[in-house]
Amino acid sequence: MKQIVEQIYSMANSNWDGGFDSLDDHVKDSAVRLYLLTDGIDSLEEIFPPCCSGAELLLLNALYDDQHRFRRVFSSLTVGHTPAESFSSEALNPDETKKLIEAYVARDTFEITKIFGDAIYDYCENSLIEGCEDYFDTIQAEWVAALAEDDQLQGMREAV
Repeated sequence: MKQIVEQIYSMANSNWDGGFDSLDDHVKDSAVRLYLLTDGIDSLEEIFPPCCSGAELLLLNALYDDQHRFRRVFSSLTVGHTPAESFSSEALNPDETKKLIEAYVARDTFEITKIFGDAIYDYCENSLIEGCEDYFDTIQAEWVAALAEDDQLQGMREAV
């Protein structure tokens, strides 16, 4: 997570206060994508229901590449499961679960992928908020020290 916060720090403007919410949308989206490709891969099992265990990357790829493929894959993984089992996960709140069940019954592929996509984004964002809180001060101090060292080396070069 520290490396991700370092990337955020390098992308953010110079007066960033360390809060994830104060970042512009482009930096937030980049951070979420980076998190999903690194630390977040291990968290995908918390986002998708247990009946989808082992197929999380396949579902994630389908979610962002082809909504209809996502629904077909998801449907095949949830065969034999109740709607409650098919849509329960740590990342989904009860209201989202209810909306997913309604969308699934209505065969509303767009709504299903939208709810899952939003839940994934929110889940990653919450992890990044914690990461920024945990690492911002350390990273800022390291960058300030590195800049001071660079200035000192530059001054020594100019003196020679």
